[in-house]
Amino acid sequence: MFASPFFARLRYFYNRILPANSTGKTFPMYMILRGGKNGGKSSIVATGQKLMFDRVLPTISAKDTAPSKIESFKLTIKGCPILIDDVTNRNLQYMKEFVKDDSSLINGKILDHGTFIFTSNDADHLRQEISKRVVVFTIKNQLDEDIATKQLATRYF
Repeated sequence: MFASPFFARLRYFYNRILPANSTGKTFPMYMILRGGKNGGKSSIVATGQKLMFDRVLPTISAKDTAPSKIESFKLTIKGCPILIDDVTNRNLQYMKEFVKDDSSLINGKILDHGTFIFTSNDADHLRQEISKRVVVFTIKNQLDEDIATKQLATRYF
């Protein structure tokens, strides 16, 4: 998250010196935080955003994960870690449409695009064409429902 404002430039300049046999995915634009309900996935992102920008940025709904909408976000949201919350396995099946080819950003010299963070309660089985292009973190902790409800009231400082 903290490197998000620099990723576009890192990806662009690294692409110019890529070894011939490289996949070019040294600086992936996508991260998936997966784990059980009430595991703190969204809170982790909100805390990072608060530390970076002194505010929590708006969250994008999982229903807005169509490839055309993601392509639009790539060009309009600059340098920020973009949170797409509570995606399902169904939403994730479309990920390969936009994670597989992001060369248009590099070729277009877009030096300030954001990165994407997806949270999911049920992203247990990611297809290989997705998992090899994203950073995946599994959060194994889970708060009791009563504790999670109490924490929600104080979550954003």
